[in-house]
Amino acid sequence: WQDHNSPGSRLAALPGTPLKDTNSGVGSLFLVAQDGRLVERWFNRQSAWEWISHGLPPGAKVASPPAASKGTVFLVGDTGELFERFWDGKWQWRAHGSPPNTDGCAHVRPVLVSSHSVFCSLVDGRLSERVLKSNRWSWVIHAVPEGSSEGSPAQYCSANPLSPYNCIKGHEAIVGPGPPLTDRLDEL
Repeated sequence: WQDHNSPGSRLAALPGTPLKDTNSGVGSLFLVAQDGRLVERWFNRQSAWEWISHGLPPGAKVASPPAASKGTVFLVGDTGELFERFWDGKWQWRAHGSPPNTDGCAHVRPVLVSSHSVFCSLVDGRLSERVLKSNRWSWVIHAVPEGSSEGSPAQYCSANPLSPYNCIKGHEAIVGPGPPLTDRLDEL
């Protein structure tokens, strides 16, 4: 066992998420501190662990477990807004806001389908998707899964974002405007 100490404050009781740089093989674990900051436990190339504080998202505290893939971390703030922490030569924050005419994203881990698509459950139980197409982000609201009603949140089949069973429970797959998600994955 190795004592990793703490990032300056205690960690929140939320699961973390790993992120591995495919070029260098260096790995990180992204976690949430009790004061609402995003923190990273980074394994540097000199075989040593370091704590990095990414601070607070603009105008919010982190309220959900983070989700990460390919140099990008998504999370939900206590304001119900979706935030992205991404590497572009240096770490930067991007505020995605919340879908229009909603009470915002629920404080659950977002699900990354690709670097161009991330889902979050809404407070009212519907499912929202943030999609990047032609260099422009937009929101898509999906209907409530069959067998549930507004106010009962969508349920994921697997908590592991890399699992082949990472889906939304329902009888007929994900419903909403446009073709089913499985037909759109090639577009993303």
